[in-house]
Order: sequence, then structure tokens, then C-alpha cells
Amino acid sequence: MWPFKRKEPAIEQRSSGTGYTTQVMQARADYIGGVDGVAELTGTVQGCVSLWEGGLSLADVDGTDMLTPRVLALAARALAMRGEAVFVISDTGLLPCSDWDLTTRYSKPVAYRVGIPDTGGGTTQTVLAAEVLHLRIGADMSMPYVGTSPLRRARLTAGLFADDGICAV
Repeated sequence: MWPFKRKEPAIEQRSSGTGYTTQVMQARADYIGGVDGVAELTGTVQGCVSLWEGGLSLADVDGTDMLTPRVLALAARALAMRGEAVFVISDTGLLPCSDWDLTTRYSKPVAYRVGIPDTGGGTTQTVLAAEVLHLRIGADMSMPYVGTSPLRRARLTAGLFADDGICAV
């Protein structure tokens, strides 16, 4: 008796929904939906973000010279796209942070580990909460220290565009 059993040849089976057209449609839907699934690439979204930037950069803030139009425009874009913006307060002004994580105590931030971008490569610093300006919108009761962007709260799916023929291949 041979030690290996011979298998019968498998019958080819094809499932529906995996064809070329379906893959192209899915790729198009993913492109429209954007990297985060919030359609950040649509012209309407970029127009709204530009309005946020323009509106906030026009603000005249009394009592400090740190909130310049440039800083306010950066904050507006970050709030619109991420729901939060973090700046480190330094002697030279407010330094925008590209990424951060925080430590809380009783739901209040006490320390931040921030990434500060630079042309030669960014740096990482650990700073106390009093040394940080953390703006957030759309915070949830379960996580009041994290903001949520308007795009995330009002999900836009590529399926909505399908009725207008935008997704047509």
C-alpha cells in the first residue's frame, strides 16, 4: 500500500463578486472614500476646510501674540480633518505637533509625548499638559480628551455617489 493517498482533482468553482469589474468598482469607491474612509479628497470637503482656515485665520485674538493667522489656519485645518490640534507652547511661539499621545488622570491630560516636525527630521518631546495648547471638537463623553472631526461624525460613503454616476466605470 502506497503511503500517500492520491487526491481526486478539485473541481474549479468561481464565486460571484470577485471579477475584474467588481475590483475596479471597489478601487474607485476606496479612492473616493479616502485613506481614512471619510472622503477627504472631495472638492466639497476641501472647500469647507478652506473656509474654516480662512475664517479662523481672520480672528483677532486679544491678550497674546502667539495666536498668529498662520497658527490659527493650521489649527482650523487640523480641527476640520482630525477633530483636534496640539501645539507646544515655547519661547518662539506655538509649535504645531504632527502626532501625539497623552497620559490622563481622572480624564484630564497630565503629560503629552509630542512629535514636532522639522525639515531635517522631527523630534519627540515629553511635555506637561500646562505646556500644551490642545484644541478639540466633537469630544465624546467616554473620551473627553480626544476630538472627533466633523467628517468622522458625518460619515460619507462612496455608495452615496453611486446614484449620481460618479462611481460609474
